[in-house]
Amino acid sequence: MAGVRSLDLPVSPRAAVFRAMETIVRQNSTFQRIVKPDRFRTWQGEPRDIKPFSYQEAPCLRWTPMNTAETFATPNMMTGDLLVNCEVIVAGSCSDDLTNFWWMLETCFYPDAITSSQTGDNTVQQTLRNAGAHTGLVLFTQPAFDPGPDGVFFAGQGQMKITIRLSI
Repeated sequence: MAGVRSLDLPVSPRAAVFRAMETIVRQNSTFQRIVKPDRFRTWQGEPRDIKPFSYQEAPCLRWTPMNTAETFATPNMMTGDLLVNCEVIVAGSCSDDLTNFWWMLETCFYPDAITSSQTGDNTVQQTLRNAGAHTGLVLFTQPAFDPGPDGVFFAGQGQMKITIRLSI
């Protein structure tokens, strides 16, 4: 999904992969059933991006991209990680809801792991590689958790990671 950009610059591999990841999640039928479109925010340059979520709007999700250092993988290619910090709000006091919400995100990127491993075909990974990811594998390095639930809602923080390929 294209953002409202104020700078006339080429799209970086990190931005392209971040937006490809967003599109993959937004197109997932389970995600569409659970999360209203305006409750998934990804810093697109819209005024609502900064607006805090309330538990009455739950479930809600906000992604914030974070870049890491790049290193040479070959003389003409660098790789670096794109981290996606995730804020998740789910209503209620059942910890399973937060865990299941995170699992739903994982299944957006690995919709049918058994079939994919047998056929060698994973269109999600190919989509991410086409956008600039190195392998297209999304790692869920920190599952969302709430260190201090209050019994009304869970405000979880989590993180995903994907390696980006930068040709030079």
